[in-house]
Amino acid sequence: MNKNDRDLALASSTSVPNVEPSPKKKRKVLNEITIIRALACLSIVMLHSTTFTVNYAQEGILVTTLATILCFGTPTFVFISGLILAYSYPNNLPKGFYWKRIKLILFPFIFMAIFYAVFSGRAVPEQIPSLIWNNLTGGYHGWFVLVIFQFYVLHHLFTKFFYKLPAALVLSASLIINVAYLSIFNFIQPTSHTPFTSYLWSGGYYIPFVAWLFYFSLSYYCGKNFMTFVESLKRFKALIFFFLIVSLGVLIYNNVNEYFAVGSKRIDIIFFTVMMILFLLLVCQSLKKTPKILTIVSQYSFGIYLAHWFYLTIIRDFIASQGWELGYMQIPLLFISALISCIITINILNRFPFGKYMIGKVNRKKQIPVKKETVVTG
Repeated sequence: MNKNDRDLALASSTSVPNVEPSPKKKRKVLNEITIIRALACLSIVMLHSTTFTVNYAQEGILVTTLATILCFGTPTFVFISGLILAYSYPNNLPKGFYWKRIKLILFPFIFMAIFYAVFSGRAVPEQIPSLIWNNLTGGYHGWFVLVIFQFYVLHHLFTKFFYKLPAALVLSASLIINVAYLSIFNFIQPTSHTPFTSYLWSGGYYIPFVAWLFYFSLSYYCGKNFMTFVESLKRFKALIFFFLIVSLGVLIYNNVNEYFAVGSKRIDIIFFTVMMILFLLLVCQSLKKTPKILTIVSQYSFGIYLAHWFYLTIIRDFIASQGWELGYMQIPLLFISALISCIITINILNRFPFGKYMIGKVNRKKQIPVKKETVVTG
């Protein structure tokens, strides 16, 4: 994957599949998370469908702002992953935790890293080994998995040490560190041009967990006290909506002035994403059941994350080979075609015992109607 593709993939990600805890401590899959995971997944596919169609440098403020809004998907999945960890394992990680996730998360990441290397280097086979190494170290859109495994270690540290500290202190420190870290790569050019600095500034800086630290810290406290957290949101509906509008206004202002490129690494995305997550959690409280289409997308989200780039590439190349000039209509065509192709592929592969280790596990959960004031399994 070249530098442009790495930059485009920066805005992409999806949550890792649900890996069940031990039978002694069976966890629930929250309907709110099912819905938000699906919406974030759809936003990612739509974002990349747009990216595969337009040149943002040549587009107006409307297209760039819509694309920037869709970038909330990456940090949202960071938040979801941390929340599920804290909600399911508030005190410690169970035996076999890491091995289960190595099999169902890391193995698919490795397989698809090799797959994309072979796919990208098929015209020049001697480049495939270096492409494999590049992908395994975060050079393709699967880089998010590397961040998630860092979160597993970070969660262990939180449950052992940081939980003793005041939440306000941890959250404030995390926000300051996160903003300061991203500011380095948003506003400062490297003083020297070495292979290491080139790697960092071209995209490697978003692999370390510190690039997503605030989302994780916030999700830890929200997940550990989820029921209380959700109930407390209802008292701040007006404020959440107000600050969502304000944060959107900041995105538009920054796009108009071209302070940032389209991507989830922007500093202003932090505030917008948090407000968007809180807003979606509020909206979810008014739903009596999870829409079927969102349930399906959520179940297949990890596989969609891994496979969608491949289908977007081949569908776009096919359209170009036919000489079709579709304009903006190419966006919904790519979106729908890639989404359906991913789901079919994932479904077929999961019918074989080895399929879940290649493309990710399908998380089939029975949805139960929920009362407005009650959170049940999704």
